[in-house]
Amino acid sequence: MQQAEVERVADFVPVRTWIADCGGSAFSTFSAFDWFCRRHRARLLKSGQLIVRRGSAGNLVGPRFDAVVLAILREEGGAPGLGFPGNAGNAAEVAP
Repeated sequence: MQQAEVERVADFVPVRTWIADCGGSAFSTFSAFDWFCRRHRARLLKSGQLIVRRGSAGNLVGPRFDAVVLAILREEGGAPGLGFPGNAGNAAEVAP
């Protein structure tokens, strides 16, 4: 029987550290990441991979934060009308 992976407080890192280490071109600036978090706040909090802290301490992200972000980005990439080729709601890029 496999045991569930136990999360530890030490597994969570400051957002700015995550951006520098894992943000890549998707989040090349803190502003880009901050906008993403504002837009998807409810889902990020529900995942348990974002801990919001008050004051100058800054937020923390968990070890599976990458997977949550990737899932959201992939869903957005397939959503109609977002300007990606092949989307049903994007008439300008649909072949005649």
